[in-house]
Amino acid sequence: MEIFSSWYFVEQKIEELSRNILIREMKRAERIVIISAYYSTSFLETLLIKVNKNKRKKCSVSLIFNGFSGQRLYEQVSELEKFSGKLKNLGYKEISIFLNRGTTLFHTKLYFITNDSGSVWLAGSANASNAGFETNEEFLIKSKEKIRNIREYIDQVINDSEEIGDIDPDEALESNIVGFFRTGSIYFKPNNQLSFTFSEFKLPDTIENAIRNIEERPRNTNPGKAWGAYNLKFSLGLRDDENEKTSQVSLKPWSIETCYGYWVPNKYRFIVDNSVNEKSNSARRKFEEILSLIEVRGVDSLVDDYANYLNDAKLILRSHSIDHSFDEKELVDKYRKFVERIVSKLSDKKRLDKLCLPLVSTGMPEIWEDPIAYDDFTESFFEYIANELIGKMPRVVRSIKENLGLNADSDSDEIASSFISYFEFDEAEWSDEYWIE
Repeated sequence: MEIFSSWYFVEQKIEELSRNILIREMKRAERIVIISAYYSTSFLETLLIKVNKNKRKKCSVSLIFNGFSGQRLYEQVSELEKFSGKLKNLGYKEISIFLNRGTTLFHTKLYFITNDSGSVWLAGSANASNAGFETNEEFLIKSKEKIRNIREYIDQVINDSEEIGDIDPDEALESNIVGFFRTGSIYFKPNNQLSFTFSEFKLPDTIENAIRNIEERPRNTNPGKAWGAYNLKFSLGLRDDENEKTSQVSLKPWSIETCYGYWVPNKYRFIVDNSVNEKSNSARRKFEEILSLIEVRGVDSLVDDYANYLNDAKLILRSHSIDHSFDEKELVDKYRKFVERIVSKLSDKKRLDKLCLPLVSTGMPEIWEDPIAYDDFTESFFEYIANELIGKMPRVVRSIKENLGLNADSDSDEIASSFISYFEFDEAEWSDEYWIE
């Protein structure tokens, strides 16, 4: 038996873990079985491309991975189907790729290889990914012992898994609570707002107090105490709508607010995404209008307008015998750069795409191995449901209440127990059909 470690290897006792350990066994492989909780297709390709070309046609390749749910399942099946096609182009004929979705969390890491010198298996903590063999501290043992037991384990896992060609994500049933959570996507508000107010012209508190009751204001200033910040939109002849709710998407009927963002079931994604796209298109039209107006006016003209704003401020202060000086040239130079940065961002398609998004979505994070993260998520999930059981319930909460038989006065602990009890039954299941239309 040989032992490998990414970090804690000692000469002649523990060897350094690297992908070359697998590649050495695979070069003349007749059968390759990789069972891994997580994986990266790029890593797998670096292994399988090393199998001798004259061996690939007859080499049987079986890949079994932890299966996701919801939007991630769509993406996973699509990715693996493309990867299967790539392996066929490399000359492989016998390719089987499976997803194990029956267990709460399929976490095995096992590599079984048969070549012209016999069979060998490696097992431990290393996923079939770049991180598993390059970044993380991982551990594998390599052995040729008890091959029959290993073969039996592989056969049982394959029998309990689904081949990707047989999986229809639209018809997928979830039989455990982790699968249920995985059917949701997380939506959150991105930190991508573009401000059109320039507030480098700062007045000391004593000056602000002195001008607080003066009705005169420099041109193009925002409302606020004393004089608000200079607003580029006003200079362009536009009204300021940054504080309006035009960019917000109504998530309440379709989501559960958690510590990681808004959890939206796959069933309701199309509704939320349509709303996101609608708001995004509206934001794009506004940004394009602003860019067009800037191009028509020209940066120099806008900078001159800001210089006139500073001149307004100077005249108002002087007319009320308020002594305060400031560096006009420095402020004008900073404002020019401010406008040029806005033009640069609005002219860049990728940046503009991000700026237009009122919400960003991602698949449910794989938090199941982190007890603290999992507890934080579930606690916020169940507390939100408890708070929304009274009165006009969001559709997503009403669906859960009716299917789990919750009472209007159920607290978060009772809701958690209801979820656990529901998925403990052998015939427990959840699909998109359980969400109210």
